[in-house]
Amino acid sequence: MPADQPTSRLVAVLSADVANLDEVAASDAAKSATATALLREVLDGLLGEHHGSFAGAAGAVVRAEFVDVGDAVTAAVALQDALDAKRADAGMQVDARVGVAVGKVSGDPGAIDGPGVAMADGLREGTEPGGVRLSGAAYEQSRARMGDRFARVGRRPIAGEELFVYQLDTGSACGDDMMHKWGPHAWSHHAHGRHRSRDERRQWRAEFRARWREPQTPEERAQASVDRLKRFYRNAMAGAALVGFLFLVNVFSAPAHWWFVWPAIVIAGVLFLQAMRAVGPEGMGGEKWKHWAAERKYWGQQMEAEMRSRLSEAGADDRAIRRRLAAMRNFHRRATTFGVIALFLLCVNVITAPGHWWVVWPVLGMAFALAMNAIHVYGPDAMLGPDWEARKRAEMKAKFERE
Repeated sequence: MPADQPTSRLVAVLSADVANLDEVAASDAAKSATATALLREVLDGLLGEHHGSFAGAAGAVVRAEFVDVGDAVTAAVALQDALDAKRADAGMQVDARVGVAVGKVSGDPGAIDGPGVAMADGLREGTEPGGVRLSGAAYEQSRARMGDRFARVGRRPIAGEELFVYQLDTGSACGDDMMHKWGPHAWSHHAHGRHRSRDERRQWRAEFRARWREPQTPEERAQASVDRLKRFYRNAMAGAALVGFLFLVNVFSAPAHWWFVWPAIVIAGVLFLQAMRAVGPEGMGGEKWKHWAAERKYWGQQMEAEMRSRLSEAGADDRAIRRRLAAMRNFHRRATTFGVIALFLLCVNVITAPGHWWVVWPVLGMAFALAMNAIHVYGPDAMLGPDWEARKRAEMKAKFERE
């Protein structure tokens, strides 16, 4: 290799700057210089602890390189924590944007350049104030160390490439299409016009996960069961009161026509489903229903394992397998739902108009929709077998080789 040709190396690049620096500089140039100096000071103090080296600065942007990706990500999070602690001492609002990427760089350690720098800068530019963004490669190589502190944003065009992006703070890392599900917490930590510390955000995320995760310990499971029973009893009393009120209205308004039966049936059905969830199959019908539910679950797991094995043998990647299995589960749920609806409509038809079978038309419509869904999910595999594609591919390959 010629002596003047720069050597390239694969490293983790950390790129950081002060958010909204142009606005700060427009109002007070001295504060702008102070904020940039504070960012550089904090980063320099972390490099020795996290085994990194300073990789140069370009204006208000400072960079560092790390051999170990986990050290780079840990340093990025520590940088934000240190800035939170230094904010009071500085007497001003200093919010940094940090991006971490894995890529090839070239040049001297103090002045690097290359695709890794471009990716880290692109991630930094798309980060909200106080946030940290990682490329997909950086996330995968640091996930064991950082746990679930990063959430997936989605695919983004970064430095001319489509990269998977992960961001610190789950509340702001749910992606553009999920913002409406998170409410005001989906925005940055400046929501509601006040600065929220990193500890406050972590506490909020922990409370949110605890509120929605499945109970694990016996105490949590017992409390969840009691809460479900309380909701069922409360709804059962409210339903009984509503049916009694409708009965009285029916008696005084139209005693010859018992129309209150239909809303009462709907209320009873809803309460029955809630009772199934509250007390479980064994509480509704003894051990027989419990064994039936266990057998159904075991059968579903066996079918899913068999389908996963077949798709793996066919060469599908893990993401395609998960999508296929999710589509199959959704089809089974739709089939069960359509069957329950059809049975309910049949009962209504028998009670109201036994000589006119109008139930056929909605059932035919649902059957057609279910058939279209089955064709979309299973395709030709249902008729030709799961391995027909591999066999046909081998036949066509042999044919083309002979030609």
